[in-house]
Amino acid sequence: MNEFSFINSIYRKLGPDSKKFSGDDAAFIKCRSNDLLVSKDLLVENIHFNLSYSAPEDIGYKAVSVNLSDITACGGNPRYLLIGFAFPQKKMHFMKKICTGAAECAHRYKCLLIGGDTTASRSDIFISITAIGQTDNFIKRSGSNKGDLIYITDYTGFSAAGLIFLQEKIRPADFPGMEQVIKTCIHNHRRPEPEIKKMRKLIAGYRISSMIDISDGLSSELYHLYESNKKKYGLQINESALFCPAITSAGKIIDKIKKKRNSALELALHGGEDYRLLFTSPDLIPRHLALKIGTVVSEKKIFSIGSSGRKKIECLGYNHFF
Repeated sequence: MNEFSFINSIYRKLGPDSKKFSGDDAAFIKCRSNDLLVSKDLLVENIHFNLSYSAPEDIGYKAVSVNLSDITACGGNPRYLLIGFAFPQKKMHFMKKICTGAAECAHRYKCLLIGGDTTASRSDIFISITAIGQTDNFIKRSGSNKGDLIYITDYTGFSAAGLIFLQEKIRPADFPGMEQVIKTCIHNHRRPEPEIKKMRKLIAGYRISSMIDISDGLSSELYHLYESNKKKYGLQINESALFCPAITSAGKIIDKIKKKRNSALELALHGGEDYRLLFTSPDLIPRHLALKIGTVVSEKKIFSIGSSGRKKIECLGYNHFF
C-alpha cells in the first residue's frame, strides 16, 4: 500500500463528509459567528504509548480524545481534525487499526477529518493531531479570582494507576475483591474521554473563571493556573476531597506491589492522563457536575490541608523531557 492509498483508506473510515475536504493543499472552513480554537498534540511510540500495553485501536481512540480535551478545556466544541502519521512500512497493519480507533472517537464526538499527512519513519510510530473547535465563550487559564472555588470534573489518578498495573502485568484476578478497580483504571488509561458534555452544562449554567484539562497531573495543572494568573493568588487544596473508594483501593494495590506508602495521594495529585477538567468558579456547583477541591486564596502559594497538616504541593506531574 502506498502513501495515497493509505490516506484514502483513512477517509473511507471517516465517511463522505470528511472526504469532501481532501484534495487541496489546505482545508477551507467557512466561519460565521463563532471563534475558532486550534490545538495540537504529538504522540510518540514508547513515550506516550506502548503497543504491548494497549490495542492499536485504543491508541488511535486516545490520540483523538486527548486533542478534543484541549478544545473542551477552552470552552469549545470540537469540529475538525488534521492527522499526521509517521511509521515504518513493517507497522502498516498496526496503523490500519490505529486509524480504526481514531475514526471511532471522531465519529463519537462528531468531528470531521479535513486533512493531514503521512511519511515514513525508521522504527517508531508518530501521531500528530491538530484539533479545531468553535466557541462563543473562550475560557482561559488565567481568569481566577480570590475567593473562587476550585473544582475538578471527576477524581484523578485512575489512568496513572492503570499504567502501573499494565507495566507490572497486574491482572484483575490477582487481587480478589478489587477486580473492578483494576479494570476501571486500565480502561481509563487506554480510553480516556473528553469531558465535553460536562463542559457544556457548566458553561450554560455557571460562571467559569478559568479552566484547564488535567493531562500531566493535577499538581502540574494547578501550577499552570497559578502561573497563568501571574501568581496573583494562591491555591489551597483540601486533600480529603481528592479521594474516593476506588482510587484509595488502587493506591493500596500499588503500595503493596511497590512496597511504598501513600500511593493514593500520589496518584490523585501527580498521576497524568485523566483528562478531567480543572476549573475555578465563584459559584457552588452540584456534585454530579464537579468536585469542589479547594479555594483561590490571597496567600501566593499552592498548598494542601490534610491529616498531617498544611504542606506545599510540589509540581511532580509528567515532564515531557526529563
